[in-house]
Amino acid sequence: MSEFKIFGVLQHSHLAGVRITTRHFRGGNELSPIIDDPNYDFNFQELRKLPNEIAVHAGDSFRIDCHYNTVGKSKPVMGGLATTNEMCLSFAYYYPKTPLANCLWNPTYGMSGADGDAKTWQMIQNADWSNKTVVDWFYQQQSTGPGYAWCGGDSLKIPENFDYTFTGTLPHHDYVEPDTCP
Repeated sequence: MSEFKIFGVLQHSHLAGVRITTRHFRGGNELSPIIDDPNYDFNFQELRKLPNEIAVHAGDSFRIDCHYNTVGKSKPVMGGLATTNEMCLSFAYYYPKTPLANCLWNPTYGMSGADGDAKTWQMIQNADWSNKTVVDWFYQQQSTGPGYAWCGGDSLKIPENFDYTFTGTLPHHDYVEPDTCP
């Protein structure tokens, strides 16, 4: 399939989520966001029909950026299923139907091997979050560092040998919103 069309998106985060943007990239350039919710509210989640369908071509990629407000928290908020944990998801509604059901990505923070998740959790818990250098390093790892990406097909079955390491790259040209002032 060389193209499909996105007609709606449901973005999802938990209680600390305050903004979600689903970004779209093609050929090293960032296109207009598929959807940007600068006032995300956990208590008001719904499928949003896009004003115009978005054409997605073979080779395009996406990035979902979530912003969180964790002021008042004494420890890092970890990813997880509980509403006190966090996640960052964007469910695209599209046609025509494909056997692809989901794609996920997780930063590695330089860890690998079977105990990588445990080491990452310990590193996050023990980090000095008052140190700007530490905060900047974690941000860089989440934004452009290597990670594990995987996709699943119908019935959420992950195809054999589909698990792979992905190294993210920034676009050559960031999206700039057009000036609409006269």
